[in-house]
Amino acid sequence: MILEVLFSGVLILFFGYCIINATQTLPADVAGELSAKQWSVAILVLIILFLILNIINVIRKTPKEQRSFAYTFRNFSIQNILKSRLMWAIISMLAYAALVDVLGFLITTLIFCTVFCMLLGEKKLWKAAVFSLAATVILYFVFYKGMSIILPRGSSTLFGGFFRTFSRTIEKFVRNLF
Repeated sequence: MILEVLFSGVLILFFGYCIINATQTLPADVAGELSAKQWSVAILVLIILFLILNIINVIRKTPKEQRSFAYTFRNFSIQNILKSRLMWAIISMLAYAALVDVLGFLITTLIFCTVFCMLLGEKKLWKAAVFSLAATVILYFVFYKGMSIILPRGSSTLFGGFFRTFSRTIEKFVRNLF
């Protein structure tokens, strides 16, 4: 319990820093238009609010005798950390962040969503893949069509630019549909 509260507190501080950084470094707002600064600050504020709600919920649901460092570290081991779904979720998010520029948004998001579905308990790979495909398409439309954000297309040097070519082909296909 203590570790989760501390981790959430560190994330709140980090996202607070991100808000300050975004307001100081992103370009000025354009009148009558939602800018990158406004979107990023709004998303970060929502994340902070959900983290605060999570802290409150964790504290409220944890019995009083389990709210100490001694209780928290009694069962602490590296094996328990490696078995933790939370740890694998964090590792997969870091891998996603590292690979999105290399493989492109479409492929990386499809893989990431599939892995996350499996982490959340989906047993059948085909169900995870179908959900991931739907989520990737929806996210693509929200960012590319809805907000006119050009998403990472992948490296032009890796595997002869296969990932970049694949992303551009999908984008052309989508443009022709709509």
